[in-house]
Amino acid sequence: MKTYSLILIVVLLTCLSLLIYWNTLSHQFVNVGDTSLIVQNPFIKSLALENIMRIFTPGTVETYQPICTLSYALDYYFWRLNPTGYHLTNIVCHTVNTLLVFLMAYLLSRTGWFEILPNRLLLISLAALIFAVHPIHVEAVAWVSGRCEILTTTFTLASLSCFFWIFSLKTQSRRWIQPIGYGLSLMFLAAGVFTKPSVVILPLLNLSLLKPDVLTALAVLGITAILTLLAWKRSEFVFLGIVWFFVSVLPVTNIIPIATIKADRYLYLPSAGFCLVLAWLIVRGEDVLTRVVKTRLVRIGYWAIISVVIISYSFQTVQRNRDWKDSHTLWSATLEITPDSSIALNNLGLIYTRQGEYEKAQVLYEQSINVRPDQEHVEAVYVNMAENYAAQQMFDEAIEHYQHALETNPEYVEAYLGLASMSIQLQQYAHAEQIYAQALELDRQQDRIYTRLGNLYALQNKHAEAQAYFQKALDLNPFDMNAYNGMGLSYARSGDVEKALELYQHALTLDPDVAILHNSLGSLYLELGQTEKAIAAFMASLNIEPENNEVRNNLGIVYLQTGRYEDAARAFMTALTYQPNHAQILSHLGIAYTHLGLYEQAIQMYQWAIESDASFVQAHVLLGDVCLGTGQIACAREAYQNALQLQPHNHDILDKLETIKSAGPGE
Repeated sequence: MKTYSLILIVVLLTCLSLLIYWNTLSHQFVNVGDTSLIVQNPFIKSLALENIMRIFTPGTVETYQPICTLSYALDYYFWRLNPTGYHLTNIVCHTVNTLLVFLMAYLLSRTGWFEILPNRLLLISLAALIFAVHPIHVEAVAWVSGRCEILTTTFTLASLSCFFWIFSLKTQSRRWIQPIGYGLSLMFLAAGVFTKPSVVILPLLNLSLLKPDVLTALAVLGITAILTLLAWKRSEFVFLGIVWFFVSVLPVTNIIPIATIKADRYLYLPSAGFCLVLAWLIVRGEDVLTRVVKTRLVRIGYWAIISVVIISYSFQTVQRNRDWKDSHTLWSATLEITPDSSIALNNLGLIYTRQGEYEKAQVLYEQSINVRPDQEHVEAVYVNMAENYAAQQMFDEAIEHYQHALETNPEYVEAYLGLASMSIQLQQYAHAEQIYAQALELDRQQDRIYTRLGNLYALQNKHAEAQAYFQKALDLNPFDMNAYNGMGLSYARSGDVEKALELYQHALTLDPDVAILHNSLGSLYLELGQTEKAIAAFMASLNIEPENNEVRNNLGIVYLQTGRYEDAARAFMTALTYQPNHAQILSHLGIAYTHLGLYEQAIQMYQWAIESDASFVQAHVLLGDVCLGTGQIACAREAYQNALQLQPHNHDILDKLETIKSAGPGE
């Protein structure tokens, strides 16, 4: 093979592999895998030697995939929580894998182990090309949490390439090359094991073999095995491809049950064998066709069909990439294909709950349970339903669903935490404490329970007890940012502002991407009158969680207090894009409009706030104020009277009504 031909092919494969997934660079993290592995994973926030040792220590990280976790830590170092960088890493790794498929096929063709391959350069180029564009790879590449499949494939292909490199050399060159080749091969193999450990046992050890569906599967595998042996006689190259596929797919065949029964990403490594076989069949097909039909037009037609297939692969890949744009897009696309997916229904429901679209969320949760009442972890769906009701202040329904969750799984700690939260909102503090005690009986190693107890005592101004519980939580989990946040609030409320500031700043050195800490720090700066620092803290929080309306509302309040009314209006309007019916934010926007002299718009905001929450006294009063200020006496009188019905003994409202009476009948 000519060197320039190889270089040209490598360049083209590189460009194609990058371009085919380029549209994923604008994608966000999704609420499955990405949240726990990246956004909320404290172990990726530092490249200090101590933290790297934790990553490689079994039992420290929940999912032991140290090389994969380390790759996220490297991404975090350069990109923080900007998903673009994480997607770029996936694309680059996929490109490397495409080139490794090309390299491995090239080395295989030089080992002398296989039959003389027709059109060798064409065959190995096709294998790599198919691997680059095949749509089965979308889940592994377009989903950041699919990284482990990609890296496992990288190390496996690299290990085998080193092995085949030894045998592709001439005999006299192997003496000094062999130790290097074997050493590199073993090194890459070890890296693959540390990326994704897999355990496989013999099928006969599983008693479920007696089931008819398993026997059927074994029959299919038996037939495949016979065909594979026949392939050895026909083509060793095809034999290797088939064996490659089945051996690499073996760890995820549920011989030992795993959490996910089937997924496209599990075929990322096995597909390399498929690509080898398919490329061989295409090239062999052309060879046979040339010998049987010598017309050039037929050959052109043959390659036109192959080209259409490969182009269709590319088109499908680009299209399917779009399904992974964000959580909403992902689960909506999933439901279009599989409307009865309980996981998609539940996860889309979570998105609607976060967006305040509670009715839509409720429908999806109910569908999830109706579709699969026996689904694994159905108790989590009941808890999600309960939290959806709780967000609407429907406490009886929320409590009922928390109890449903406990009936399904009496040891589900999340349900206990939810029930305690309901008791706190109903100001039943003693009952909440009893529920937390029940949760501790189930698991005394749950730092979250101690954190919640700390919050409960802080709410009752029992700050010494609160801080003791927060410390217990931190002893169990030094990265419990909720415990740091609660302890900081407790110090601030007890008057030790300096200690609170010190605690927040220390916590942010451990994990600078915790939105709630930046928000609390901003609120503390606001109380101290340090408005610029407060704005910077709130902005930092929003950079991490752009949809957090509490923070956006706080930022708008700072702008109001500092006379930056246009900035305040922008902050509140942005918040309303996430929660259009939020009464408090509507009222704050009305205040900004009032200061800007946009009185009609202000009146509209107050009226919408009242429509959203008729019991919101401040909205009635503010409406009365702006109506009075613009000479609309009847409007002001009605607004104040409505406010007075809600708070009959409010002297400020009574004084405002007296002012109106002295002004005369008005309109």
